[in-house]
Amino acid sequence: EDGISIKKTYAYQIQKELKQSYYTLNFSKRGNTTTLQTKEQYLYDEVFCANSNVVIVQLGIVDCCPRIISLKEAKFIKYILPNRLKNIYINIKSKYRQQFTKYFPKVYVSKKTFESNYRLLISKILKGDNIEKVILINIAKTNDRNKSRSYGFERNIAEYNDVIKKLSKSSKIISLIDINTVSQNNSSFLLKDGIHINLEMHGILKDK
Repeated sequence: EDGISIKKTYAYQIQKELKQSYYTLNFSKRGNTTTLQTKEQYLYDEVFCANSNVVIVQLGIVDCCPRIISLKEAKFIKYILPNRLKNIYINIKSKYRQQFTKYFPKVYVSKKTFESNYRLLISKILKGDNIEKVILINIAKTNDRNKSRSYGFERNIAEYNDVIKKLSKSSKIISLIDINTVSQNNSSFLLKDGIHINLEMHGILKDK
């Protein structure tokens, strides 16, 4: 929506710069979580079959973002509530988002499950016959608007990043790109939603 096409992402730019030295596979997915990424289908297609030399893992923001509606609740709303009530329900929760995220905290993937998923993903990647390097990218800072609207957003990011940092030390061939520090107090590296990275950050990641 903000004009970042596939050709402007860091994955494509890496391929362009390396030319024929490497072939880049981009398995990024909208709304991806560690729970989705560790499903057997994705592990088989994107880890075992790819059998890559270098793997870049950038996951976490969808897992840790404070939610006003849980995944189970979303299914209930979608299939049970009539459209008129559905809109009223969502609008009320959206209006009082700060209160709901404070007193009824929800995330798509708990910190404990996130660590378990992330550990599983890394272990599967490291079993690849040709693996030379694993690069973990942590979660960028969010903007002030998201911090005020969603209670505990900044804390969640810090806690989930602690997990990523810990797991980055689990093997000598794993390294960490700390975009959280790069984006600290600088929302110019993010799109307007305060979550997705912009063109400048894609360029920074490509260079790193």
